[in-house]
Amino acid sequence: MGITKKDVGFEASLGDGNDVLPGEIFTLYSTIVYQDSMVFIGPSKERYSLDFATLSEASFSPYLFEENLWFSCRSFGKRYCFAAAPKSWNSVSGKRLIERVSHYVKIQNLKDLALYIHDGPTRILLHIALH
Repeated sequence: MGITKKDVGFEASLGDGNDVLPGEIFTLYSTIVYQDSMVFIGPSKERYSLDFATLSEASFSPYLFEENLWFSCRSFGKRYCFAAAPKSWNSVSGKRLIERVSHYVKIQNLKDLALYIHDGPTRILLHIALH
């Protein structure tokens, strides 16, 4: 079964110090964001799943590289770190990722996301902050 454009959430660049996803820093992964998990699809079509219920922490970073904002989280003590462009964080999948992760763990540094996307506190960010 192939992956269609409709399935793909956004492209994420692999971050430094990633404990799970293989590749060199900035390796591109396609993502699919589901209700309770996220799937990373590597350049060779290998798949890695991140179950949101296993998260112990999550945060955005004020660090930008080539206009991409970094996101980091921990699952079973292992770090996932990736970056995405503003259009990705503003996309339906990007907002779904933020909303679903925040259902399980408080996301640190949401103000960095709001500043980054030049959108101020969007409705979803207000919803997250108030819960």
